[in-house]
Amino acid sequence: MSDSLSPKYLNLSLYIYAALILGLSGCSPEGTYDELPEVSVLSDYETIISFEDGSLAKPSMLRVGNDDNLFVYDSGQEQVVEITTDGDVINEIGQSGSGPGEYQSVDDIIETGEYINIVDDNQYLIHRYFKDGEYVSSMDYGEIGFHRKNVPAVLDEDVLLVPNESVDHALFQLFEWRGNTIKNLGNIPEGRSDELDYTEYRKEISDQTVPSFFKTHSFAVNDESNPGEFFLVYEAIPKVAKYNIKGELIWEAESVHTPEIDTAATAYYDLMDEVLQQTNAIKSLEKYVDGVGSNGSIFLYVNSSRLHSHWIHEMNGSGDLINRYQIESEVDLLPSMDIDFENSQIVVITEEAEIRAYEF
Repeated sequence: MSDSLSPKYLNLSLYIYAALILGLSGCSPEGTYDELPEVSVLSDYETIISFEDGSLAKPSMLRVGNDDNLFVYDSGQEQVVEITTDGDVINEIGQSGSGPGEYQSVDDIIETGEYINIVDDNQYLIHRYFKDGEYVSSMDYGEIGFHRKNVPAVLDEDVLLVPNESVDHALFQLFEWRGNTIKNLGNIPEGRSDELDYTEYRKEISDQTVPSFFKTHSFAVNDESNPGEFFLVYEAIPKVAKYNIKGELIWEAESVHTPEIDTAATAYYDLMDEVLQQTNAIKSLEKYVDGVGSNGSIFLYVNSSRLHSHWIHEMNGSGDLINRYQIESEVDLLPSMDIDFENSQIVVITEEAEIRAYEF
């Protein structure tokens, strides 16, 4: 028997999650691996802003702007702000609410040309502002298509990537800001399911195989140095595909088998096995949670939350894994990052509301 599922998943108790993960953090998967790139350990960092500075209450998402300033969503104050690398807040972008230009969620922040775009998946809106924070307009994509997990992306000033509500033919559709469909894209993974069957889900968790319900979960990453090209990341499989904004597939590659990905997956399967013995609950399998593209390469943030080991994979323009970066941190990092390529810094947020820039 299949159970229907609302767009919002059941939140698992953080106490249970933390307790289980602490028990698993010393475990590592057994197995053999093909020859892998050497690990580059990143330990040197500078603090851009700390909680003690009082500028931000609870930063939860960040993006590096074209002029090296940061756009940060402060969920504590429900506000997107622009800050300098010295930690000074210089602009506020929009505000929380339901009026014109107001957001109820911030699911991505994307800079395109002279605009800042905020994806608000709660209202099925993409809000557009000038860089000084002045509101321009909003695109309502709810009539075009939406998905229980996948969210839209702004690829350039004129082209959007919007999820298909039904994924029978393609995961996404390219759509012009002014309202015309360009093309469907995004291959449907074999064995995917659009309905949650808890009997099947429990078996997949027990067998430690990718749940069919999550195989379509994916997100887009712009190639910042190659306008008109972007990556589509299948976060559960995991797999990466490269497209242009005409919808043409450039390349596609499954991610290389690595200990850090296996560790994250094993922690997930063990956690959900324990939870599902007590109740019906669901949690997405996210092996990659964020990414940055530049010069044909993509840097992917491994979902290692609460495992006290944080990883970034770099794949080249052919989809080959060429670098593995391990970020040393005495506190956990949030699943949001960006890269300042000009200054060779990976910018992250700690769970203590600190924004750090690691040299790489």
